[in-house]
Amino acid sequence: MSEANAGGDNDPNMTTITVKIPQAFLEDLDATWRAEDFPSRSEFIRWALRDAVKHPAFSRKG
Repeated sequence: MSEANAGGDNDPNMTTITVKIPQAFLEDLDATWRAEDFPSRSEFIRWALRDAVKHPAFSRKG
């Protein structure tokens, strides 16, 4: 999980984005990052996005 700690919330190189998701999915997301012992929701989301970009397990190309 060391990569998940790259760049904290006060890092001037970070950009804030807004994402709309269903409440039920947010509840699942929050349960997951807590269960996996991430320090914050933002750290977990950064880790998940980084993993999806570096190691895509799917393709939307038909």
